[in-house]
Amino acid sequence: MKIIVTGAMGQLGHAVRKLSSGSEHSYVFTDMNESEDVFRLDITDREAVISMVGDADVIVNCAAYTDVNGAEANESVAMKVNAEAPGILAEAAREAGALLMHISTDYVFDGKGNVPYDEEMQPSPVNAYGRTKLEGEIVDKKAQIDQLNVEITSLRDDITTARQETEAAKEELEKEKDMVSKLKKMIQDLQKSMIANVGSGSSEIGAAVTSLPAGDKGKVLEANNEAAFAIIEVTPEAMMQLKGNDLMRPLPMLDFPIKRPGFNGPAGEIVGRVRLRQEVPGKNWIVCDILSNWTQAEIKKNDVVFAD
Repeated sequence: MKIIVTGAMGQLGHAVRKLSSGSEHSYVFTDMNESEDVFRLDITDREAVISMVGDADVIVNCAAYTDVNGAEANESVAMKVNAEAPGILAEAAREAGALLMHISTDYVFDGKGNVPYDEEMQPSPVNAYGRTKLEGEIVDKKAQIDQLNVEITSLRDDITTARQETEAAKEELEKEKDMVSKLKKMIQDLQKSMIANVGSGSSEIGAAVTSLPAGDKGKVLEANNEAAFAIIEVTPEAMMQLKGNDLMRPLPMLDFPIKRPGFNGPAGEIVGRVRLRQEVPGKNWIVCDILSNWTQAEIKKNDVVFAD
């Protein structure tokens, strides 16, 4: 963990330096006054602070304008160090994703109490030093609230996006279910039609077409590998090649390879073969048998039908 300590030459900073000796964490000590193991840093200089903080995990702010009497005569200077600078440190911490530990003082109270002060007691400074340190606390708390608001907004956006994606996924799933239902009904109707044709002695097939020119001919719309059937959609050009100008002509029972771009099997991109069986009236859809002896992998939706 990288920890940056400001005001390292002061009384509090010196104590932190002493406590850090032998720590497993990485400390970077800074102060207005540079020394052998302390880097110079003016905490009122925004660019210098952001550059120094970099990828720190924790910032411990021990720096302050602590001259109580001097603050009365130079309250604007004390305000810059004790109030504005913590705001700069808070900004740098926010950008780095670091934790800021800001050290305050009992001077934010008026000293009239008869019990020890805690964080919940109402501050009431009576001098410039106390006022500037209290203002530093307020700036730090405001920065925390601003960061929390940013995180809440981001979380709300994430939730909204997740809800939208969930709804879109539900809609897509319902569409897929509807398509599968329609295809199953279509298969049942076609199977009944095929049985009726067989019963009536119809055996006409388009024997004139024995092959098609090489190239992509369409894609798989749906496949049931267990039941060994698939529904393919061929291009209008491919349908013309299969049937010619006679739209009433039965389909030839040709075999077609099915490939999946990027697939790498024993036969390259080929995942299997199908045999044309029955045309779906009014569409360029064809019900096919999946030839199990040619199967390299499960045939899936959007696989490519081609002629070799």
